[in-house]
Amino acid sequence: MMSNHFRWEELLNTAKFLLKVSNSPLSTSLGNRQACYRTVCNRCYYAVFKNLEDYFRKVGVLSENSSHKELLTYVKGHYPKLFTKLKRLQTLRIAADYDRKVQITEKKASKALKLGEALLSELKKSNLTP
Repeated sequence: MMSNHFRWEELLNTAKFLLKVSNSPLSTSLGNRQACYRTVCNRCYYAVFKNLEDYFRKVGVLSENSSHKELLTYVKGHYPKLFTKLKRLQTLRIAADYDRKVQITEKKASKALKLGEALLSELKKSNLTP
């Protein structure tokens, strides 16, 4: 039976689309490109983070009220290699979301997408998906 629940990895498809659109005539200004690149970084991070959150809630490690920080602390303590990669992606996301002085380039957005895809692949191989 198919679930009607949203699959967080679909956020990566949105990120791919935005990266493609940012290089098309649809994106006519640097401002539009910046918005696309910033959104790519954000969506990639949350595709991974929300998968982890759902998984750890499902197995009882986190409660419904657990914070963002609690998940990161748990991952850091139990999956240090995964945490290092997730932290890199989070750093890109934070810059994209909160620092308008930082130029988010196509290269940074592409890096976020590759990292997001690699992390989701790693989660699936490690059975860390809901």
